[in-house]
Amino acid sequence: PTPTPTPTPTPTPTPTPTVEPLMLDPDFEKGTQGPWVFSGSARVETSVVRSGVRSVRLPTRSVSRVKQEIVLRPNRQFLLTCFANNNRELIMSVLVNGEEIARSESAPGDSGPAWTERTLWFTTFRPGVYEISLFTEFLGFVIVDNCSLEEQVFIPTDTPEPTPSPTGSPTPEISPTPTPLPEIPTGSLQLFLAPGFEPGGGSERWLLEGAAKYDANRKFEGSRSCKLDFDQSSVSQEVELLKDATYAIRVMVYGPGILTISVSGGSGAVFQRKTQNRIAPSWQEHGMSFVTDLRDIYKVSFGTSRGHLAYVDQAQVFEVDVPEPTNSPTLDPTTPPTSVPTNSPTPVPTEVPTAQPTNPPTASPSEATPSPTATPSPSEKPVPTTPVVDGQMLVNAGFDDGKPAPWNFIGSASIDSLTVFEGTHSLRLRVGLSEAQQTVVLDAGAEYSLSCVFLQSTSAFMRVLENGVVTMVADRRTEPLDARWVKRTLQFTAPNDGSYVVSVKTERAGWTYVDSCALYKL
Repeated sequence: PTPTPTPTPTPTPTPTPTVEPLMLDPDFEKGTQGPWVFSGSARVETSVVRSGVRSVRLPTRSVSRVKQEIVLRPNRQFLLTCFANNNRELIMSVLVNGEEIARSESAPGDSGPAWTERTLWFTTFRPGVYEISLFTEFLGFVIVDNCSLEEQVFIPTDTPEPTPSPTGSPTPEISPTPTPLPEIPTGSLQLFLAPGFEPGGGSERWLLEGAAKYDANRKFEGSRSCKLDFDQSSVSQEVELLKDATYAIRVMVYGPGILTISVSGGSGAVFQRKTQNRIAPSWQEHGMSFVTDLRDIYKVSFGTSRGHLAYVDQAQVFEVDVPEPTNSPTLDPTTPPTSVPTNSPTPVPTEVPTAQPTNPPTASPSEATPSPTATPSPSEKPVPTTPVVDGQMLVNAGFDDGKPAPWNFIGSASIDSLTVFEGTHSLRLRVGLSEAQQTVVLDAGAEYSLSCVFLQSTSAFMRVLENGVVTMVADRRTEPLDARWVKRTLQFTAPNDGSYVVSVKTERAGWTYVDSCALYKL
């Protein structure tokens, strides 16, 4: 039999990276709200346009100018193109670090209403930010529309770009791109507030240093990114990380500069990685993973050194693997062994069996006799399941039982034993709408005071609910207790008799530690 020919497999095409245009808003449709900087008498024009609804008018009798900064790679040849109405009056120039490297002079030509294409070729010899400038001289006049900037030719040199070389520069090694990014399991907790640098939502937690600033023109998504300019810039945020836990950092990067991702604790930098985009201009994702050896407040930073520029967006740090049993096994054995061994060897056979059976039977009947006389008293309110101690109505108010009950934990709320105000435990509310609730019985018309102690500079609040509806919410005013802890208090009047829910809750991007809660009837 003739063998059946095996079909030749079709090779899978290599995906082409998404490349952004070098020039933003080349048609001036965003006007003065876009990336172009207007100066002199330059203004947006809407009556004379080549396409769209806007162009730029550079009027006479002033040096009118529009300019835009663009990140370019070295050793390339570029073509700048614009369409001008009254062609001869337009001047185009390119500057880097204040030095003009190319210029197209105004020249005799068509000065009528027709749109004429103007071009300017130039070559880059260093990486960095280049200023594209369109302007007229004092007596010039022109309307400009439909500009573009294209990379045309790569010019090889004897000094290549910072690409891998075993005996290359003495600077720290740069991780190649693309790199295997750390995996983020589904459901992993993201710890940064405002990871996209959007206004509000915790963006005040970002610390911008050096020449770092927010930028609304170059962003991966949302309304802005963070621009790390040439003069040694960084943006950072502090987060609490647990001992022996695995974390992963992801960040979107644009620009040719070397970006340093670092994680530092009280003893300085403990993890660091330098990375750089290899395909420009485009947004590329970078990251790293690490394991912490102690629980501490860590500073996660994204920075550039002098002479390097990068934009960062969607900076995130994920909790990938946390050993949950680290707290409970160490705490549970410590309390029982101290009391059990001392009492059990001698008193257990003699005192415990005799005292335990005799007291409850005799105490219960004697104490139960007055109870019937008080119990039948008419009352339609639910009876609290736990007694009020010293006027304090919350049970396990300081979370020192080491377990949630009778609190109802929602989201990623948990008991903590390391960050406490007093006692042995506290409540930890992580990012993502964490909450702890407890049901209490209140009297109509009575005044109450609810208070909790919170870790300073964190985002959380208290509220009271009746039948699932929020009736009272505490404001954000705080009473400082020490360098780390503050107290929040909510005073309110119960509108009805019955059951209410006391809630301690974070906002969507908030986190905190809570301790020493209390509810008193005034």
